Amino acid sequence: SSGASPTAQQYLLRLAAIPFGLLTVYAAYRATRALFPGDAFLTVTVPALVAFQPQVSYEAAMVNNDIVAIALTSLILWGVIAGMRDRFPLRLCVALGVALGLDLLAKGTAITVAPIIAAAVVLGTGWRDWRGLLMRGLVIGIPAALLSAPWYLFLYRTYGDFSGLARVGELQYWNGPMGTFFELLVDPEFIVNRFRETWGEFGWRQIHLRPELLWAIAIPTILALAGLAVYAFSVWRRLPSSRGDPVMRPESWQRNALIVLFMTCVVAYLAVVEFGTSFALSQARYYFPAINAGALLVMLGLRTLLPAQARPAGQGIVFGALALLNIVIITGYVLPFTATVDEPTVTWTWGG
Repeated sequence: SSGASPTAQQYLLRLAAIPFGLLTVYAAYRATRALFPGDAFLTVTVPALVAFQPQVSYEAAMVNNDIVAIALTSLILWGVIAGMRDRFPLRLCVALGVALGLDLLAKGTAITVAPIIAAAVVLGTGWRDWRGLLMRGLVIGIPAALLSAPWYLFLYRTYGDFSGLARVGELQYWNGPMGTFFELLVDPEFIVNRFRETWGEFGWRQIHLRPELLWAIAIPTILALAGLAVYAFSVWRRLPSSRGDPVMRPESWQRNALIVLFMTCVVAYLAVVEFGTSFALSQARYYFPAINAGALLVMLGLRTLLPAQARPAGQGIVFGALALLNIVIITGYVLPFTATVDEPTVTWTWGG
């Protein structure tokens, strides 16, 4: 980049971000194969949802640290699933510790991954094996601490805390709290805005998706979540209709892994809610590191609703629908917006 223009340097940095997006998709594929190795529907649709999720693609094509944190957390989730299957061999624990340390360097919000790893180790190893738990905790925690501690000590010495957010709060006087934790947790406007940001609102909330498109995304998502509830009930009650389908009859470690994936999504969202109690700029992108966990659960719910004979066609429809969604967003929203980028006062809408 020596001697290159600022624009050229920006493109070089954006190219450097793309491999992290590809790594996220690869981790989604490997995590799915590790959890349900013989299922074609999930193997196709989970990585497809991650690859075609428009905001994740957006993060993977701009200069930012979010996609690095997303990729590293995705690798950790893959490692966690493999660890629960194999009872967390020490070599894997070392790799998880290194990945966690790098994740903490990439973005402070990675601290939410630590309790997920801890829960997975307890569920995967068994709480009675306290010696094994202690050993694995040290093998994971020491590399993570050694890698990340210098940076956080620097932050503390420079800003007086481990994040620098107190200084941000002082400088950005307008960026105040959005409400209390429980107010935001049940606030419909807060929830809807996070959904909008999950699928659109590109460029610091400048490109707004039309309500019709948001509903076209929301309806199948709600159905998939309903299917996930049906799946959970079926597994819990061991319904006869699930016989002969290994996904519907998961082993104990698979059930525990699904619990950990669900915990990952819940913790990631609650962290966004908590951030909103201090800053008005709480955004959906802060829970994108949980994208692989969310994609696996959503597609598992959709799979539950589909008859077995419809799943081969269903996976093709899901892939095609996701690709079409991206075409609609790019041609109908992003490209028209770039045509008005030199007129920042113009609010662009479809057909407007």
